[in-house]
Amino acid sequence: MICNPLQYELTYSWPDENGNMVNQTFYSFIFDYDYICRYGEIRPNDISDAKFSIRFNGEDFAIGQGFTYYELDGLLNGVVDASITNETVMVDDITGSNKAQMHYTAGADDENPPTMTMLHFKANNGDVIDRFATASEGIVEFSAGDFNAFTTPLQLIAFDRNAPESVEVSYSPYGEDNWNELDVEEVPENYWPVMGWFYTGSLAGVTGQGLNGWFDLKIRLTDAAGNWQEQVLSPAFRIDDLAYSSVATIAPNDKSDNAIYNLAGQRMRGDLNSLPHGVYIVGGKKVVK
Repeated sequence: MICNPLQYELTYSWPDENGNMVNQTFYSFIFDYDYICRYGEIRPNDISDAKFSIRFNGEDFAIGQGFTYYELDGLLNGVVDASITNETVMVDDITGSNKAQMHYTAGADDENPPTMTMLHFKANNGDVIDRFATASEGIVEFSAGDFNAFTTPLQLIAFDRNAPESVEVSYSPYGEDNWNELDVEEVPENYWPVMGWFYTGSLAGVTGQGLNGWFDLKIRLTDAAGNWQEQVLSPAFRIDDLAYSSVATIAPNDKSDNAIYNLAGQRMRGDLNSLPHGVYIVGGKKVVK
């Protein structure tokens, strides 16, 4: 997912109630995002299905779905925390999702969080694919940048760009929220102004077991001003020889029919239908929701 929130001030010559042309200033806030497939194609249906929430200085600012645009009395100046969640994906009969969270200071000199612009997995032979027989066969590649909008003298929106200050990548068995670092490195010769900085990493160090071999991926990008964006792709890639089946026997402390635990051993409240998607221990067996 690509996301670059944008607020801007534009002055136009506009007719007043008497038809006289006067200069008027418009303040706008655009929360725009796109879902990009492995070959760069855009998935517009996912934009309309995604749900977002935005908080400004710790207070609810907007909650909705799809693209949003606000006309403001002035520009925002303060801390914005936002999340975007898309749960419209099914992968091998398990529920998939993309969740993005971002934190930035609107009105500051650098008021945009960095964002990914491309991500795919590929095999050592160069084939773009997200399923591998062994971990050593897999590679993850993505590009990212810190794109900050400004208004030109011609009242056009343009962007300058910087590399993220830090790039953190980690993986977890599908739905388990058990994250381990995945090493990636920048490839300077693959820099492209439109897409930003290019990163690559091998999956050879991936360990553990995932449901049917599936693992989640988390990427956190932080810029020099402390703005950040984090995305979780679930599931992201599959490794056949690190797979377990959908039901495995576990021995929790309480084997009663109503006992539900997460994988950290904590007993959950409510029934399975009320819990978020993930992997749980129910009645002594590991199940996935």
